[in-house]
Amino acid sequence: MKLELDAGNTRVKWRLVEELAGPASTIIASGAFVMAENSAAWNLRFCDVLGQLQGSTVKKILVSNVRGDGFKSCITAHAQSAWGLVPEFAVSVPYCAGVTNGYIEPEKLGVDRWLAILAAYDLVRSDCCILNCGTTVTFDIVRNSGKHIGGYIMPGLRLMKDSLLAKSEALKSRLEHSHDSLPGCDTASAINNGILMAIVGFATSMQSRTDLLSTDSVWVISGGDGEIVHPHLHWDTHLSPSLVLDGLRLAIP
Repeated sequence: MKLELDAGNTRVKWRLVEELAGPASTIIASGAFVMAENSAAWNLRFCDVLGQLQGSTVKKILVSNVRGDGFKSCITAHAQSAWGLVPEFAVSVPYCAGVTNGYIEPEKLGVDRWLAILAAYDLVRSDCCILNCGTTVTFDIVRNSGKHIGGYIMPGLRLMKDSLLAKSEALKSRLEHSHDSLPGCDTASAINNGILMAIVGFATSMQSRTDLLSTDSVWVISGGDGEIVHPHLHWDTHLSPSLVLDGLRLAIP
């Protein structure tokens, strides 16, 4: 079995996968937790995950990590202690799984973006747009040939909200609220609906960019906030929440 980890800026997603004949696989267990700022809290949370997997025959550990070398060392130490394994970390490369990296310096494309691009293109094998809604919102364009032509990065829902609330003590108690596309009739809903519509507005403007996108482009939506944004995009889109994890098997066969 393989343990797959997506260590993002805010959350860590994980899943235990049993490989079957050919490309097929079965997810045995999965989960996610919010990433703590200090290493002691992170160690505790990851030990909880290991406890859930105790007794599992893990033979390979694949990791997408955007949290730096300290976090990489922490994951490696846990993996060696639990299973005597050294994790394999995905990296961005010039070419993989039919996709050509569009960055001038390919290794500088965020590995989570790269994995999402690989998985989305593998899913549709045609012109595609990948809207990944996490701590940041990223939008990448891939041609039918597999050529990645670049993308955009903007703050995600939480970052936009935090930047606004940081400027006003009076607003900080109004942080939690559902998101909608309607005009807000109180400050909390006005904030939450406003930042949602900023992302929806960006996506809508891109959808009309005939100079960049083919009329046949397939949209794939992912990320922790993908389920919030997805219902407000009024054209055909695919919701695929685990693109980064899905890309690991392509980047690390």
